Amino acid sequence: MDLAPVEPRTFELVLNYRSHSGIVDCARSIIELITRYWPYSIDALQPERASVDGFRPIFFAGQENVCLLFRPGEQGLNTTNLRSS
Repeated sequence: MDLAPVEPRTFELVLNYRSHSGIVDCARSIIELITRYWPYSIDALQPERASVDGFRPIFFAGQENVCLLFRPGEQGLNTTNLRSS
């Protein structure tokens, strides 16, 4: 009996159950930058969304009291000085 190979069906997982929306939105922005500047470097998929809401990530950079705030849809990161009380 000779069976022909079967091509597997593919599908996209667009709902993320493991990360909240703040993390997923941050990752989506990074993917958008990659596809804008290197359009053929990764596969084009539908935008991912999260199953739960969450806070925007805060990125700390260097030894200074400087904080980089991520805001989805904005170009770049906003810099905020942190002051100790």
